Amino acid sequence: MKQKVLVLLILSISLLSCNNNSLEKPIRIDTSHWQVSNSNGVIMDSCVENLNDIYTLLYSKGLIPHPFIEDNELRLSWVDSSTWTYATSFHIAQSDLEKNSIKLRAANIDTYSKVYINNELIGNTNNEFITYSFDIKPFVQLGDNALRIEIEPALNYLNYNSDDYSTLESEKRVISRKAQYRYGWDWHPELLSLGIGDVYVEAYNSPIYLYYKSIQTKSIDNEKAKMILSVGFEEIDSQDYNLKLIVLDKDGRKTRDGLSFSFNKNDLDDNLILSNSLIINKPKLWHPIGMDGEQYLYNAELEIREKNGDKPFVKESIRFGIRTIDLVQEKDSIGQSFYFRVNGKPIFAKGSNYIIRENQDIEELKLAVEANMNMLRIWGGSRYGSDEFYNYCDSVGLLVWQDFPFACALYPADSIFLQSIEKEFKQNIKRLASHPSLALWCGNNENWEGWMNWGWKSEIRDSAKAVENYRKVFQGLIPSVLAEIMPYTDYIHTSPLHGWGREESRTDGDSHYWGVWWADSCFEVYTRKIPRFMSEYGFQSPPTLKTID
Repeated sequence: MKQKVLVLLILSISLLSCNNNSLEKPIRIDTSHWQVSNSNGVIMDSCVENLNDIYTLLYSKGLIPHPFIEDNELRLSWVDSSTWTYATSFHIAQSDLEKNSIKLRAANIDTYSKVYINNELIGNTNNEFITYSFDIKPFVQLGDNALRIEIEPALNYLNYNSDDYSTLESEKRVISRKAQYRYGWDWHPELLSLGIGDVYVEAYNSPIYLYYKSIQTKSIDNEKAKMILSVGFEEIDSQDYNLKLIVLDKDGRKTRDGLSFSFNKNDLDDNLILSNSLIINKPKLWHPIGMDGEQYLYNAELEIREKNGDKPFVKESIRFGIRTIDLVQEKDSIGQSFYFRVNGKPIFAKGSNYIIRENQDIEELKLAVEANMNMLRIWGGSRYGSDEFYNYCDSVGLLVWQDFPFACALYPADSIFLQSIEKEFKQNIKRLASHPSLALWCGNNENWEGWMNWGWKSEIRDSAKAVENYRKVFQGLIPSVLAEIMPYTDYIHTSPLHGWGREESRTDGDSHYWGVWWADSCFEVYTRKIPRFMSEYGFQSPPTLKTID
């Protein structure tokens, strides 16, 4: 029986005029229902949920046992060695065909895929953390169009010579830009998984396409906040435009603050980004939970129209908070400090490491608040969070320490890898730039500690090349991209700087202390070995009673 696919066409279209041409906002053609199958005959129809994790999808359909129970990790290895196909269709009207641009946007495809429109290959993906954009106008037709995404096993890409990249033979996973914990960790089985995120089609005529906007705090002084408005364009023509920004308070009332200016393509930088200063008088500050003050959030209405035009053809909103957050690292009589100062006042961080999974649960963040936490560290073996994740942290005052997705290994730095991660960095930093909860960026989890303390130097044929690779990524590329997009948020290249077995780990900077559990120390050791900032610690939880039985 042929699959029936629901296609939702959002028709909230504003017809606008510019140079006597009819312009429209992008039409989002939502591809919601999918058929998921593999070559071994597993077929699931009308899939609308759990598309981003094949294990969760198979389990929800009753096709596999729970992968965490007993030795199911081994029994289900066929899942990771299969090619999985995600198929749906979408409808293109005559009015869509007449538009200048028809794009397929695909976020969080995990990881190696080929994308087909009407059986024609239109592109490939190889990085879970990138949103891909494909020009599909040459491939679509009037009426129904078939969309197919074939995701190959990540295992197929691990057969390479580690010496060619100066990486560890024991950590082949580093070549893949997917959540590293999927390859197996001390707390997670080896379940590589795969899936898709937000996939949709846009048809539009506009000569200007806005894809990025942020408002960041530069400084607060004398009851004035100096903010930076940044907007980035995917496409823009050479005509003159007017930009207007209206700032609203948390109740939606207009304030007296805002911006209005003219610009054209020549005012943008090489990355098609336009930046301008915004002054907000007598600002109401955003505070983390537990500090005196609320989590005050402003909204801004952004409009862009043709110069002297009467109707905007870009109309967006930006939510932002006004605050300063500084990581204080100063030499003192003990060693070097490591603490955060928010709006000029030091805070004591209380929190946890957090693993971003495919299906993020806001309920877990609520539990963090109930446990009196005020900071979460997004651990480097997982992912960047969703917009909803950071929005919730903004609203309740949970600070976020964000690791980039690198953990416990040496990573390559060849031109192809650097090109991929640079795109990944730019997309995600832009996406997160406006969130007042984002307190710190960190390059990786324990990569430098591993190099210094775990014997990796003896495993690598070309040690100098391995160090050069590290410096290219974590002390070169990442800070340069942050300086370009998010210069007012602090960055550290690794966590921790010193291993937990070294005396400096308690006197200089942050510490990952694993003497309890890993080294079999007793709990009382926590009262004696106290670092400047304990950014990671823990102990093995007891097993379930079923396991004990």
